[in-house]
Parts: sequence; C-alpha cells; structure tokens
Amino acid sequence: MDENLNTAVLTTKNIFFKNVLISYVFHHMEDCMWEFREDRKVPEDSDFLVVSLEEIIDKDPSVKDILSLPLGFVAYRINISKEWSISKIV
Repeated sequence: MDENLNTAVLTTKNIFFKNVLISYVFHHMEDCMWEFREDRKVPEDSDFLVVSLEEIIDKDPSVKDILSLPLGFVAYRINISKEWSISKIV
C-alpha cells in the first residue's frame, strides 16, 4: 500500500457513524483528495467529515483493494460482496 495511513480523506457521517456501505471511492485529479461515499449523489457540505485513511480502512478493510486507484478515477460497487469496478471520473 502506497498511501500513508494518516492521509486525510473525506467521507460522510452516514459511513462513519452509521456504518453505511462505502459504494463510491473518488480519487480526485485536481487536489489528489480521496473521497469515500455511499452513493454517487454529492452530499451536502454539512454531511462530510474529514478522517484518516486508517479510520476508513478500519470501517471497511476492502478499500485496501483499490488504494492503487489512479488520480481522476472512481471505484464503485453494488454491495460488499461484489468486486470494485473502476472508471475515469466524468
């Protein structure tokens, strides 16, 4: 794993506090930021939290499988038992 576990990432309160499934992972080109969301819909700013990558991995160890996701790409899945699909952010 190339990413530093202390890297700050964005996620939602639903994922962090209610254990909602991480279904979309964005690795933004413009700022190199990681974003972990429950769906493609952009949440309100007040719904976001900044946490460490380590905290996200603790919530869902399967995200380790996509930490090589290139900048400007998204990984997504339907449910926890499905593999991640990867595509360019449009």
